[in-house]
Amino acid sequence: KKGKNIAILSWYFFFFFRFILFINKIKFFDMTTLIVCVGSSCHLKGSYDVIEAFKEILKKYDVEDVVDLQASFCLGFCAKGVTVKTEGFDEPTVQKLGEDCLFIHNVNKDNAEELFAKEVYPLLGL
Repeated sequence: KKGKNIAILSWYFFFFFRFILFINKIKFFDMTTLIVCVGSSCHLKGSYDVIEAFKEILKKYDVEDVVDLQASFCLGFCAKGVTVKTEGFDEPTVQKLGEDCLFIHNVNKDNAEELFAKEVYPLLGL
């Protein structure tokens, strides 16, 4: 009987864990992603401050549930300042842009909100 209870319990946890993974996939599937470069060059140019600024901006614009903020090592634009890659747009936005992502260069803590409001927020379709 004890072995049977453990087997049932382990199946319960297995399916519960799979369900949580499934729910998270659905949650993040339709999200737009902001990826801030944190490679060595961008790090020296203030990418940590940019990430902190975007955390506040996402709260201010109330888009934390539709924009996922991430960090990534080198995005390949080292000479262009801190780079932010935006991806995960819906199909009409991709057709409008002609690409499936948008790169924003020379981002810093002082211009992050202006660039977000001008370049990213209108593409969210809110």
